Amino acid sequence: MMISYKWLREYFDKKLPTPEKLAHALTFHAFEIESIERKMGDAVIDVKILPNRAHDCLSHDGVAGEISAILGLPLKKVLVPQFPRASKNVPRISVSVKEKKLCERYIAIVLDGVKVAPSPKWLKERLEVLGQRSVNNVVDATNYVMFMTGQPLHAFDYAKLSGGIIVRRARDGEQITTLDKKDLVLKGEHLVIADKEGVLGIAGIKGGVRAEVDGATKTIVIESANFDASSVRMTSMRLGIKTDASKRFESGLTSYLPEEAMKKVVALIVDIAGGEKIQIGEPIDIFPNKPKAKLVTISLSEINRILGTALSDKQVREVWKKLEFVFTTKKSNATIVYRIIPPVKRLDLIIKEDLAEEVGRMVGYDVLVPIMPSEQVISPVVNAHWALADILREVMLGCGYSDVYTYAFNNKGEIEVANPIASDKRFLRNNLTGGLKVALAENLKYENEVRIFELGHIFGKDGGVIKEEHSFAGIFGFQKRKEAQMKEDFYVMKGVLTRVFEALGICDIDYREAGGELIASIYAKDVPIGTMTINGFELNFGKMVELAEHHIRYVAPSRFPSMIRDISLFIPSSVNAGVVSGIINAHAGELLRSLMLFDVFEQPDKKSLAFRMVLQSNERTLSDEEANAVYNKVVDALRATNAKWEVRA
Repeated sequence: MMISYKWLREYFDKKLPTPEKLAHALTFHAFEIESIERKMGDAVIDVKILPNRAHDCLSHDGVAGEISAILGLPLKKVLVPQFPRASKNVPRISVSVKEKKLCERYIAIVLDGVKVAPSPKWLKERLEVLGQRSVNNVVDATNYVMFMTGQPLHAFDYAKLSGGIIVRRARDGEQITTLDKKDLVLKGEHLVIADKEGVLGIAGIKGGVRAEVDGATKTIVIESANFDASSVRMTSMRLGIKTDASKRFESGLTSYLPEEAMKKVVALIVDIAGGEKIQIGEPIDIFPNKPKAKLVTISLSEINRILGTALSDKQVREVWKKLEFVFTTKKSNATIVYRIIPPVKRLDLIIKEDLAEEVGRMVGYDVLVPIMPSEQVISPVVNAHWALADILREVMLGCGYSDVYTYAFNNKGEIEVANPIASDKRFLRNNLTGGLKVALAENLKYENEVRIFELGHIFGKDGGVIKEEHSFAGIFGFQKRKEAQMKEDFYVMKGVLTRVFEALGICDIDYREAGGELIASIYAKDVPIGTMTINGFELNFGKMVELAEHHIRYVAPSRFPSMIRDISLFIPSSVNAGVVSGIINAHAGELLRSLMLFDVFEQPDKKSLAFRMVLQSNERTLSDEEANAVYNKVVDALRATNAKWEVRA
């Protein structure tokens, strides 16, 4: 948020430090500072207010309060103005809140005899230095008070209203032209401010042109309300509108703030838009459920344990006083317990850790001494699902497959979503293969060979109940491929699955014939876990995790370089590549880190296969002699297997 240094100075009797020193203090106790810009004879400080403090610090009041607490500078005592006595001659207005859960409080007040004109120079300059365009004295007054208090406000032209104000949900298809001349079509999920004729504004986000305050306006209705944070956030996102008002409502505001802001804006409008000629109506305040004061308890020992400090009771009490917390204390088990009632604006203080953080930041993060926690450190429980997924990915990547993510939505399925992202994505997917086929086709436009896999969730129904499962699928394809080569690729894919099962510790694998497009159904320990086609597979990863007997442990990667040895050989066309890779794995020994089939060339009666062995040790850098010894051992084993195998050494 942009903060005016000149404006901040008005909160204090004592002289403030320079903008740079203020920025330093805020950085070490509250917020990061993005920049300091000299502008129009002022210093504008860009303070990065995070969402957890937006409810009380997206305002000059809030930042001034932080500076007061951090630097120990007392704020000026300024009385909040009260509503003037209501005039009986002011036109009346009715207010109806249909959605009380989405509008916790709504205050409206009518001001008659308003003279809409350009704002005074001081007000224009104050808004312009913050990057705001001056509109007129009434609109500028609402914006000024918002930047002062953090409470958004809005003004309607009373003469343009038809009947009273209604806070309700929009009707599907209702339209509004916003103040920035955008035409929007609304849905029933959007909260709006309306009258009998239709929508006047989008609640908490943007007003409409129909009741816009202009030079002909004589009577206005001021709105100060508290709208539900989630509703405003959702509407802002769906409509693609971000405003200063929506930013504040999205993070939540106390329902006690609208009254304070209303009193201030009424006093300001009376001062700059008509003076004594303005007549004020009776405030309408719909506030059915006032929130109760929060009580949070924390002890001195808990504060020191959480922060790793040795703070005294005196130091902690001083923090509570600076922050204007109402608190009581009592002794319990050789420590002091604080019962805290935070200010109503501090919606972020809910649990004891929140209070400990307040103590830490007020003491100063730069003066806290780093101390290791005193609690016993317990090793985290390994999540088998994620650990095995990592192993699976490593195997697949090592076999030349790419990890992809496809849409979770399809144009057909069992489960239809309420708000589809597109007309062809109205259903939750019930398999991964469909999305992989689309991805395969797209990628084959640019690549001669594509091998991809995915780990993701699929959705279905079991007896009418929606179920979610974790699935694992892979697929491969080529722009041009002979049928014989495709058959060989199928066996290579089967070998990849074998490596996956071995890595996860899944044994007793059985491939059973299946009909249709399926080549085989895959079983592990007589439990069905998935299916295979000629160029792909899909397995139930949840069942794989249940069947896995892999003992998860961390193995540090080798610090020593690897060495590569390639082996090529001619074998009869009837021999599968998996047979050859099995012999290599069996004789290469513990130095073999990975084995990859990287070339296949077929002739009528025989085929050429080329494998790449990656050799590496965890204890030393391998010598050529050691690598050659492994290579020669593998070559001898291949030659001894079958005299018809021609190994090219």
